[in-house]
Amino acid sequence: MARGIDNIAAPGGRPTHPTALLPQCTSHSLGRPATVECDTTRRMGRVFIGLALGCVSCTFGGAGAGGSSNNTFAGSSDGTASSEGGATTSPSGGESGPAGSGGAADDVSNSIDGDETTGGDHGATSNAATTTSTDTTAGDGDDAPPGNRCGDGVPADDEACDDANDDELDGCTSACERGPTAVVLGDVDETGPFGGSASGSLDEDTDCGANQVLTGLRVEFSQYLLSYYVLGRVAAICAPIALTNATPTAVGFGPTSELAVFGNTSGDGYTLTCPPNAAVSGLFGAAGLYTDVLSIRCRSLAVNKAQDTVVLGAATADGPAGEDGGSPQNVDCAGDRIAAGYRIQGDDRATRFRLRCRRPNILTE
Repeated sequence: MARGIDNIAAPGGRPTHPTALLPQCTSHSLGRPATVECDTTRRMGRVFIGLALGCVSCTFGGAGAGGSSNNTFAGSSDGTASSEGGATTSPSGGESGPAGSGGAADDVSNSIDGDETTGGDHGATSNAATTTSTDTTAGDGDDAPPGNRCGDGVPADDEACDDANDDELDGCTSACERGPTAVVLGDVDETGPFGGSASGSLDEDTDCGANQVLTGLRVEFSQYLLSYYVLGRVAAICAPIALTNATPTAVGFGPTSELAVFGNTSGDGYTLTCPPNAAVSGLFGAAGLYTDVLSIRCRSLAVNKAQDTVVLGAATADGPAGEDGGSPQNVDCAGDRIAAGYRIQGDDRATRFRLRCRRPNILTE
C-alpha cells in the first residue's frame, strides 16, 4: 500500500480508518486541512485512487493560514497535477479561488512512487498517497505475441507447423505436429487357393471399389449328389475406409455394399461379417471336391501416429457356414495386408477362391 494512506486524519488530528473515508476523506495537504473528493474503490480494506485510469478529480478546500483556498487537484493518467497561477479549476465543475497562506501553490505534483508533494514557495509538504494501477498484462497466455502459441498461424521453434486451424487431415494437426492426410491401399497380393479341387470354366477377379476393403461374405450352401452340403454361391460385402478428422485420428469405415453374386446354384443363405472397423484377413474351414465349411478371419485397423502407419489388431472370426465334411483349409493375407476382393473359380458353383490382399498405407505431406 501507498505511504501516507495510514496517516490520513480527521480535523483535530484523530486518525481515521481509510474505510470510513468513502465517499470523502480528510487529509493534511499543503499544510492545512483539506477535503478530497475522488473516484475511489475499496479493496481489502484499503483505498486505491484510480489515477492510472485518468478518473481522479480531487478538490482541496479549507482555511489556510492567512486565507482560504478552493484549489482543485486534478489527477491525470500520467500522474501530473493541473495548476495555473495559484488557482486551478476542477474538471468536475468546482469553484476556483485564490491560494491560501499568502502564496500560490503553483508547483503541485502528484507522485505515484510515494514521494512527498511540494507546495509553492512556502515549502509546505505532505505525504502523497501512492497510486496503484491495475496490471492489465494477461496471465493466461491469450495475449501472447504471435509465434509463441500453437494455433496462431506462426510456426515457432518448438512447432513442426502451425496453420491456425483444427483440420487434422491437412498435414498439420491441431497440436502443431506433422500429421496424416489420407489412407490408401497398396498393390494386390493374392493368397493361395481355398476350397475344392473340382475344375471349372470360370476364373474371375472380384474387387471392391476404390479404397474399399472386404468386410464380409454372403454365401449359399446346397445339396450335392444327395449326400453333400457344399458351397454354391458367394457375394462380397465391401466398405470404404478413410481417416477420421478427429483427435486422435483413426481409420473409419463407411457404409457397406454387396457385389455381384458368383455361382448359379442357390441354397441356404449365411452372412459372415467382420466386427465394426475390421476387414477380412483370412479364410478357414474344410473342403473336398467343393467347399464344405467356411469361416472368415478379421482384423481391425488402427493408426500408429508415431510411425504414420496402419497397424492390424488381433484376429477375430465369424462362422462357420456349411456343414461338416472335407479336409481343413486355411489361407491368410500376408503380413499387414487385408482383403480387398477375391479371385474365384468354378462353374455353376463357386469351387475355390483366393483373397486379393492389399496393404493400407498412410499418406503425409
